[in-house]
Amino acid sequence: MRFMIEVKSRDEAIAWTSRVPSFADGEVVEVRPVFEAADFPAEVLPPEAAAREQALRDELQRKAVTR
Repeated sequence: MRFMIEVKSRDEAIAWTSRVPSFADGEVVEVRPVFEAADFPAEVLPPEAAAREQALRDELQRKAVTR
């Protein structure tokens, strides 16, 4: 099972893990960052590529809302 949460810091994400139900032996909670296009400077992600990425996100969001 996977969950994605939006938090302001890693510490906040770790605090959320205390709310996760108990797991069976060997199961773990993994906390990792997710980056958005806006997190990258223009020399890494040119504005044209950022615009395409944002258009795709907008389209996916529209589709998710209409389901």
